[in-house]
Amino acid sequence: MSTAFEVLFDRQGQLEDTFQSFATAAGCPGGDMGCLRKADLAKIRKANAAVIASAVTGSSNLGPSADGSFIRQLAALEFLSGNYWKGIDSLIVSHVSDEAETFVSNTIPDNQWFEQWLDSLLPAYSKPAIANAVLKEYPAASLLGSPYLTPRERDKAFVRDSTFTCNSRVLTQAYAGKTYNMQYSITPGVHSDDILAMFFDPSIPLGNYNASVNFDLIPGFATMAEAYQSYMISHAVYGDPNKARLAHSIPPTIAWPHPIQSGDTYANVLNVGDLGFSLINDTQISANSDSHCDFMNQLGLALTNLNGYAVPGTFTQSSIGRIVSASQASANYTAHL
Repeated sequence: MSTAFEVLFDRQGQLEDTFQSFATAAGCPGGDMGCLRKADLAKIRKANAAVIASAVTGSSNLGPSADGSFIRQLAALEFLSGNYWKGIDSLIVSHVSDEAETFVSNTIPDNQWFEQWLDSLLPAYSKPAIANAVLKEYPAASLLGSPYLTPRERDKAFVRDSTFTCNSRVLTQAYAGKTYNMQYSITPGVHSDDILAMFFDPSIPLGNYNASVNFDLIPGFATMAEAYQSYMISHAVYGDPNKARLAHSIPPTIAWPHPIQSGDTYANVLNVGDLGFSLINDTQISANSDSHCDFMNQLGLALTNLNGYAVPGTFTQSSIGRIVSASQASANYTAHL
């Protein structure tokens, strides 16, 4: 569900700075773990809140992040290099229709805002080559031929691809033939909305939920959630969302097949929408090798290789940034573990 994995990679730089800021705020300058384990809970909570608040809008400065040991490298790169558990028989891979909406400011004044945001997000060692590559892949709304009508649309596309939907493509490829793919589109279709349907209890009056969510539930949401849950329970028990789904529900459930590649997209993706269940082509998870998702893979490789964080034996050259050797790409892999 919403396959989020923030691109956090610079453990000698940005991640170390984040940890030291937290430790200092908690009263343990230098990051002494013995001190932190004994620190007052109120100080820990205050330091944690300060670290979260310091994150650049649209990003997070906390994990999961690659440390070269517990998490060896970025999740997408681990899948691409074949280093993952292949024993999974069945997997539901899903995202909502508008993952990035709540993570991008509503008051973006112009295209330069994105460039400034990107500059604060990327580590110094990656500039300007990596930043320029991103700006080329996501052209300014003002440029002729740009697919984005506004600067905010551009920002949302990058956040959606880099943090959410391209991870769904990686999983779909890694477990080809074993995934059931879904897009949750019930209004408003923003990140975490699907959790409400997953755990909805029809015995609780709808009005009680509207006191805790910031939008009105669609008419018939209770029966929709019940049908939705039947897919999930069926998958949890049998590994197949179809075997025990409700046979007679409002709206009616439909057969949910495995996705198939159809041109640049994946077809047979279950759409959970305001009017019920349907099968769609998922345009947000491109199957094309010349796509935003392929670019995100190359971006991850470049950011890992350029500062020597590549896992030894898994080095893959990136099409972005300068050419590096396998030894250069892994030079700092074991540093600061």
